[in-house]
Amino acid sequence: MRNVVPIIKSSDLKKFVQICYYAYPGFNTTIEKLLENFQRVSSEDKNSMYYVLKDNDKIMGGMRIIDYKMNYRNQFIDACGVGMVAVDLIHKKQKAAKDMIEFYLKHCQEQKHPIAILYPFRPDFYYKMGFGYGTPSLTYSFKPYDLYIGENREKWCYLGSEDLPLIADCYRRMAEQQHGYCLRSAYELESFKRRFNKEGVLLGYKVNRRLEGYIYFSSKKGSATNFLKNYIRVNEIIYTNPEALQALCHFLSVQADQYDRVELETQQPDFHYVLKDIRHVSQDVSPRIAHKCFAGGLGMMYRIVDVGHWFKLLADKYKFNCADVNIGLTVTDSFMPENNKTFYLAVKDQKLKVVDKKANSLMLSINISELSSLMMGCVRLESLHKVGKVTCQESDLAALSAFFNIPDVPQCLTAF
Repeated sequence: MRNVVPIIKSSDLKKFVQICYYAYPGFNTTIEKLLENFQRVSSEDKNSMYYVLKDNDKIMGGMRIIDYKMNYRNQFIDACGVGMVAVDLIHKKQKAAKDMIEFYLKHCQEQKHPIAILYPFRPDFYYKMGFGYGTPSLTYSFKPYDLYIGENREKWCYLGSEDLPLIADCYRRMAEQQHGYCLRSAYELESFKRRFNKEGVLLGYKVNRRLEGYIYFSSKKGSATNFLKNYIRVNEIIYTNPEALQALCHFLSVQADQYDRVELETQQPDFHYVLKDIRHVSQDVSPRIAHKCFAGGLGMMYRIVDVGHWFKLLADKYKFNCADVNIGLTVTDSFMPENNKTFYLAVKDQKLKVVDKKANSLMLSINISELSSLMMGCVRLESLHKVGKVTCQESDLAALSAFFNIPDVPQCLTAF
């Protein structure tokens, strides 16, 4: 009989580490160091737990489940992440991953976590389980001198371990501003400190002894035959206001004599406005004369766990900047059949209520994956309608879109 249990025995943790080591050869580490890392996470991170899937006494796979506080429309809500999902090589194609994700979603439901988040090893696999696509991550590669050049560098400062409280406060203020950001736990802050103490440079922008932004970057070799050719890889950039961003960009711009280019990954969809020359260093151009600006991909995926609970949460915490409207929302969810029904919503004076069936409701049919993306602000209702992912009356589209309008796309730096 299969069941998912928390890892308590050291022997179970060692077996799970072995499974992960074979499942993810890209770790580029030894199995001993991987075990040491897992042991540290298990003992120090109070917000996460490792689990294994057992068939009688055989361990088929495992995962890590983490609790977060996520900024949703400028208020923090509970979110639950799953990572390190791994299946033993000899148990592939036996629905082990499916069993673990079912357990994870039931765990979210029992703990009243309204949203589930993950980074997919295969987006199509998780899409079938009801996870919707998140915000694209864009990797820019540009010349340092294509950034803003300011006048004042007196507020630049190197940061070290002793500055961790300032770093934590700066990140928290950024998280309070940005839809989608997750707060960092004490363990995550300590992990960040270990990382920047080990390698890279951490530079801050400080005003009146308060950190308004920082940039953490590494120097990378840009050529196998020319040791003078290097580039900057930006690992993390945090800024709480435009002045902080401009100051950090100024710092990068003055490195042009030493570094050939800067690589920076962001979920900010309009970051190209920061650059003087938007072109990627590859200088690639499409046949339609479109200049390559970045390399892009989809990472984090989101899932509404319990649709009824989700709308009750929104009714309690949020206002809706739309006209009074009644909506009948028919959700298709093959993975969690309790969501597979019609929900009736009423907005009056910007307040939402979950109601019994109402006459004159605007009807909308949608899959749970698209609903999750829509409610997170990753996609517009009009876009889903254009590609046939939702069904509604054409005349109702504007009113429905106003209800589902989330003004900002979610961004997230949290890795798990």
